[in-house]
Amino acid sequence: MEDLDELVFDLELDGEEVRRELRRRTWEAGGWATIAIVYEDKKRDGDEWVRKVALLRMKKVRGLWKKHALVTMRDEEAKQLAILIGEPRVE
Repeated sequence: MEDLDELVFDLELDGEEVRRELRRRTWEAGGWATIAIVYEDKKRDGDEWVRKVALLRMKKVRGLWKKHALVTMRDEEAKQLAILIGEPRVE
């Protein structure tokens, strides 16, 4: 893809929405980008949605963005990461 805004994270299977993006944030530096996406996955056994976070690492190759890595975590794991990042540095 030429532009990171073209990345679509929503997903439908057999016409049914099973993943929906809630919000995202992108950081770019040189030929690399990191995209944090907050999204919900629909549980297979009903109408309940589970909140998750995806971290995508993108690399620009010959003018096009290619996915380099993807890490997903559940809501609780993402909250633990946010707390860890927000804690003051201990020396």
